[in-house]
Amino acid sequence: PQIQVGATTERLERSFEPARQAAQDAMGDIFLNIVQSNFGQFGMDRPVQWALLSKGYAKQVGREYATLHQTGALVSALRLEKNRDEASVSISKRDIPYALIHQFGGFAGKNKSAAIPARPYFPIDYRGQISDYATEQCLDICRRQFGAELRR
Repeated sequence: PQIQVGATTERLERSFEPARQAAQDAMGDIFLNIVQSNFGQFGMDRPVQWALLSKGYAKQVGREYATLHQTGALVSALRLEKNRDEASVSISKRDIPYALIHQFGGFAGKNKSAAIPARPYFPIDYRGQISDYATEQCLDICRRQFGAELRR
């Protein structure tokens, strides 16, 4: 007997497309949730412990710890985009000029004299690696989506 592997492969791909799309979208949702949860006093999955506020700024805001949630603009500017090929979480420097300086640290102010320590809210380390926790959360939802499809 002759086996038509190509036709079988195409049929499998078509049958798994809804699960692939659902898994991809769910991974985007979970990643956005992790990033959003890194704002505030405690983070769900920060790649490094955040530095305490400078003494002067701590006195001004009435606390010693960073939240990155002074006005809510930074967390509100996070964007989740989903399409057929990917789901991505991002923030635009055009929307929030200080978004990158909080993620990576740097100098701010008129004379670029104020050093701001990195307080990364994306669960990504300095080498660009996604944290083990975020990776496992994304893989877990992916397994569940495809498992549900296999049980049909």
